[in-house]
Amino acid sequence: MSDLYISSYAAQNQFSQFLNQTFCGADAVIDGRYTFPLPLDVFQKMVLNLLFDIYDQLKQRQPPSAIHIERMETMEDFEREEQRLCDEQAYDALVLRLARIGGKDTKDCVHKVLDRLFTNGLMAQFNMKGKGKKAKRPLEKTRVYKAIQDGVMIFDSTASEDFIRLCASDHLKHAPQRRGGGGHATIPQD
Repeated sequence: MSDLYISSYAAQNQFSQFLNQTFCGADAVIDGRYTFPLPLDVFQKMVLNLLFDIYDQLKQRQPPSAIHIERMETMEDFEREEQRLCDEQAYDALVLRLARIGGKDTKDCVHKVLDRLFTNGLMAQFNMKGKGKKAKRPLEKTRVYKAIQDGVMIFDSTASEDFIRLCASDHLKHAPQRRGGGGHATIPQD
C-alpha cells in the first residue's frame, strides 16, 4: 500500500513540475510547487498565453470565408443567388451562415438577416406575396426566403414560420423609407 502511495505522490510531483515549467516561470516555483498568490507578471503571462491558444484554435476551426455573406444589390444578383441555391451544399452553407448572424430575439434576427442579404433598394422591390398595386415581386416562394426561414429557425428553435413571415413582411414593408430604399412610389390616379 505504501508503494502505491509513493508512486502516486511521485506522479503528482512530476505533474506539478510540468505545470510549473509550462505555465509559470521560475519565480513562482518553490520545491516543484506553485506559490500562491502567483506574481502578477507570471499570472498575466499565463492568461495571455491561454487566450492566444484559444484564439488560434478558433481561427483554425472556422475559415474567415464561412462568415462572409455577399449582399445582393440588384435583381440580377438576386436571380444569380436563386440559381446558386439550387445546389444543396450551397443552400446548407447559407442556412448555417444566416443562423450565425443571430440577434436578441427572433424579430431582430430576421431583420439582421434581411439587412445582411439585401440592400434597402432591393428590399423595396419585394413583398411577401407579390400582390398589391406597386408591382412588387414575391419573396415568400423563393429559395432565398426558405434559407432565411431555415436559418432563423436554427437560431431560435421556438420560432414559428408564421412569426418569421410576419417579421420579414414588416421589414420589407418599411424598406422604401430607409436610406437607399428609394422612397414610396406614387401611383398615378386616373
